[in-house]
Amino acid sequence: MENNKEKHIGRKHVVSVSKTQQLADILRETIDNGQYKAGDCIPSLTNMAEYYGMSVNTVREAVAALVQDGLLCKVQGRGTFVAEPKIVPKTIALVVPHLYAKRDSEYSVGYNILARYVQAIQYEAKNTGTDIILYLDHDDPEVEARNLARLMDRGIDAVIMFWLGSKSNEKSLARLVEAGIPVIMIDRYLNRVPTDYVVSNNTESAETVVKLLVEHGFRQIHYFTQDGADISPLADRLKGYKKAVSNFGLDCHIHKIAFDKVDSLVVNNQGDCVIEVAEILGSIEGDFAVFADYPWCIEVMSQFIYNNCLSGKLALASFDDWGTRIPPDILYITAMQPFEEIGAQSVDLALKRASGEYSSMQHVIVPGKIIVSDSLSLVDAVGSRDERGDRKTP
Repeated sequence: MENNKEKHIGRKHVVSVSKTQQLADILRETIDNGQYKAGDCIPSLTNMAEYYGMSVNTVREAVAALVQDGLLCKVQGRGTFVAEPKIVPKTIALVVPHLYAKRDSEYSVGYNILARYVQAIQYEAKNTGTDIILYLDHDDPEVEARNLARLMDRGIDAVIMFWLGSKSNEKSLARLVEAGIPVIMIDRYLNRVPTDYVVSNNTESAETVVKLLVEHGFRQIHYFTQDGADISPLADRLKGYKKAVSNFGLDCHIHKIAFDKVDSLVVNNQGDCVIEVAEILGSIEGDFAVFADYPWCIEVMSQFIYNNCLSGKLALASFDDWGTRIPPDILYITAMQPFEEIGAQSVDLALKRASGEYSSMQHVIVPGKIIVSDSLSLVDAVGSRDERGDRKTP
């Protein structure tokens, strides 16, 4: 035993460390090296005093110090036991442009895409005992840059991020990655700055939508996208459209709407549509389908259809759904992103990367959900409609 004491206490420590601290260090090491495991009862104060050649008071003080540190716990009438190890929750920074795109009178989540992601991430964080620190960019790249800089000093374990798409912030993002902080992108990814990501399979979803339109007899499919929006979801969706129409031997009809006109692509109180979109739709002859990579475009087109008598068969399709009122007898196909699954998997990936379970970057691509409906009922088993006409997914 004396040899063991010398091993733990060495002469150079005796002069400056009290006996209480010496014994506390010895007991701490017996726990750390597994000699005493969680739930084990340690010897009585008298036995340890005799064993280590110290007074009972010294042993009592050493044990009390370890109880205070949470390594030991006393159970009345039973003794002192090694405590279960404390689980320190991981902290994830969630960086998003906003929670609500617009303020409404009811303050409801509605069809806001980011709110759905945040809701799913919050639920998974709760289930896993994970702490979340929320950073809002307020749709401003400069605010996003400040948020990225602050993350370096916050001691967070990982970052889940919905990237605004600003090239000016790529260096700040790269510094986070170089610092060894896992960054998990949701909804989109960057080719220029490698990170982990969890995204929907936009290319496959676009191909499936085109396939369904063709199966419903449409050979003229017009695709509306945003001009100048350099983000991966739009690029992947356009890629899927091009591939699908090529496979079916169809012509590509791509219409790019300038990104800075997005705010004007809404229907005003008088029901007038944006002239640019109206002119395009009015110039198309015969049966045709419209496929938009953003649901706001369908809002405009639906109003145009309501206000104009179009000859021929017509179908609408888009990614995601803002609860748009579709004109009667119009086929409507929606490629929904699996928000809940993306949110849950992003938290799971962040925790595994932070704990070292995954040492390399992971790229998770989640299949989308395709919903086919007309104005009265859904015909695809992916979703169903209740008596009030609200969409539900199982």
